[in-house]
Amino acid sequence: MLFNSIEFLIFLFLFYITIFFFKKNWKIVGLIFSIFFYGYWDLKFLFLLYLMAFQGYFFGQLLLKSGKKIYLIISITISLLILSIFKYFNFFLEDILFLKKDTSLVELSSKIILPLGISFYTFQVISFVFDVYKKKIHHVKIIDYLFFITFFPQLIAGPILRFNKIIPQFKQKIHFNFKKFRRGLYLIVWGFFLKICLADNASIYVDSYLLSPWLANSATLFMSTIFFGFQIYGDFCGYSLIAIGICKTVNINVSANFNRPYFTKSFRDFWKRWHISLSNFIRDYLYIPLGGNQNSKLKNFFVLLICMTLSGFWHGASYFFIFWGFAHGVLIIIERSIKLHNKFLKFVYRVLVLVLIFALWIPFRVNNNLSIYSDLEVNFMIFEQLTSIDIFNFNEILNKFFFLKVMILILITCLFDYFFTNRKIIEYENNTTKSALLIAFMIFLILTFGNFNEKTFIYFQF
Repeated sequence: MLFNSIEFLIFLFLFYITIFFFKKNWKIVGLIFSIFFYGYWDLKFLFLLYLMAFQGYFFGQLLLKSGKKIYLIISITISLLILSIFKYFNFFLEDILFLKKDTSLVELSSKIILPLGISFYTFQVISFVFDVYKKKIHHVKIIDYLFFITFFPQLIAGPILRFNKIIPQFKQKIHFNFKKFRRGLYLIVWGFFLKICLADNASIYVDSYLLSPWLANSATLFMSTIFFGFQIYGDFCGYSLIAIGICKTVNINVSANFNRPYFTKSFRDFWKRWHISLSNFIRDYLYIPLGGNQNSKLKNFFVLLICMTLSGFWHGASYFFIFWGFAHGVLIIIERSIKLHNKFLKFVYRVLVLVLIFALWIPFRVNNNLSIYSDLEVNFMIFEQLTSIDIFNFNEILNKFFFLKVMILILITCLFDYFFTNRKIIEYENNTTKSALLIAFMIFLILTFGNFNEKTFIYFQF
């Protein structure tokens, strides 16, 4: 059940109606709707979701009673083992098949399917158990815990939640606050714009060229690379905003997952703005436990490289994702050794950062494509074409309707991101007329530019 589908809108409407009439049992209502939401994708993976959740709760209870580290180790091992089987088994199996040329394993490989949201809810289980061990959590009710793990808005693609930040909100009765509902509605509608208008329209142009670079020149590939950067932003940020907005409408506050990432000043700044919940998870549960900034400079660089490489591998079972994470790690390390004081050089560096960020997105789209060429060949073709300035012909792209359409949508997105900061949204929140006009304008944009083909979200594959 995609967020950008009629079925989900009906589902969400029924959720609001039901929770309104059963305010005292709002968590039970949320659990029932979450079971239906995930079971709608695939019933057999619903068992896996609750298996993961219950093992985390079981070992969490043992940790609350004894505090023995062995229970933390066992729970994290189980979580990572389950994640590895479903997400990384095929990846390692391909290498075995290549080395041994054993075709008997091909059928086994094809039967292992990646369950939706497994990377996200696995990390939430790990964060819960780790926080119990660190004594940040002292008491847990089973219904609160299950609601934290399985609540449907953020279940499939985040943001990654923290139990000790959400649990205080579970202790209060649900109530509809009109101002918060309006804020949530704004986030939901803007999320739909980013997904249905920006991401899904950009994908039409991007897929035409990035998946067939031999049919394009450097101009179209250059613009496709830029467009894909905005596609993945609109797609993932759109999902996050819809999820956060739904939570906000029922008075549950979830921290932002994006903060205008393409206004970044550096690679370090980018990772404070992009997929914030993952960045914070890596920092708190991997980087700091490994010593973090307390290490020597050389060891700190090594730990940083490990963290960034693993964050890349978390995104998918592919050497491209490992390279992507590793490359960002190397760039952050290089950046720490550079000090720029000249304003012009700072500006040039900001442009260079964006160019490299957009270029490194390419394997996200090319990975697992169905062309007659291998993923590696297609990636090399793209980078080779991008450097062939002699065939840089803008006339080819200016004649394309979708080029102009996507450029307009990117401009609208950048203007909204620039002018409608959190402070400005709060200002509109306090003015009913301004708030209503803003939401109405966004709905107008969706109806005007929307691609209503119900395209899936990119981060569902992660």
